[in-house]
Amino acid sequence: LLSVCALALGPVSARAAEPTGAEIYKQQCARCHGAAGEGTKKATQPLIGDKSVPQLAAVIDRTMPEDDPDALDAAGSKAVAQYIFDRFY
Repeated sequence: LLSVCALALGPVSARAAEPTGAEIYKQQCARCHGAAGEGTKKATQPLIGDKSVPQLAAVIDRTMPEDDPDALDAAGSKAVAQYIFDRFY
């Protein structure tokens, strides 16, 4: 019975460990882009625009975070792009 429970709960636990777009934004983006995407002295432009989520994710995946673009994988880039699109666009 324990084996069945462990197998059934395993994928849920793995999914729960992945950070949300909001969490990624707070940890890796807000310091430059502002808590509400308003911009800061470092990145003066607010996070508004007309890019689609896939376009935004591609830019994020290629260029962000500015000091270490490889710190965020494609799934993380997509999650934060969706968050930015829903929250600020």
